Amino acid sequence: MNVWKNSTGSQFLLEDIYSIISKHPKAQIHVGCDSHYKSGKLIFAIVIAVYSPGECSRYFFKRNLEPGKNNRKNLASRLLKEVQSSIDVATMIREKFGENLDIYVHADISSNSKNKSNIVHEPAKKWIMAMGFGCYMKPKAWASSSIADLHAK
Repeated sequence: MNVWKNSTGSQFLLEDIYSIISKHPKAQIHVGCDSHYKSGKLIFAIVIAVYSPGECSRYFFKRNLEPGKNNRKNLASRLLKEVQSSIDVATMIREKFGENLDIYVHADISSNSKNKSNIVHEPAKKWIMAMGFGCYMKPKAWASSSIADLHAK
């Protein structure tokens, strides 16, 4: 089942989120993902944020677990899986509503070459943009580096 939650823990189906988006056709849709290891599991949290200044500011998240001893992916693989998850959700939203929505994919990847996540900065950015989405990378990627980060822990 495709169950999402909001910040208070209430459950929503994807169709419920679509209904909220349809009520705010000028809203920006921000999608981001982050992951953390906890208790031998790799936890991915993906976020859909609906933002329409003065009208609507809500987010929904879903967590996926990858149990098992061999789930310690290298950093590049894990970051690209986060990007893939975000692109998949953003694509589902675009397929539902067409090209008229402003959809942005946030990647928890640093543009600063001093940070480890920078190893996939350029390929991830080009991938997101090639898929036709707006792109936010750290430090502007609040959907992934703040909201998804909170729910992946």
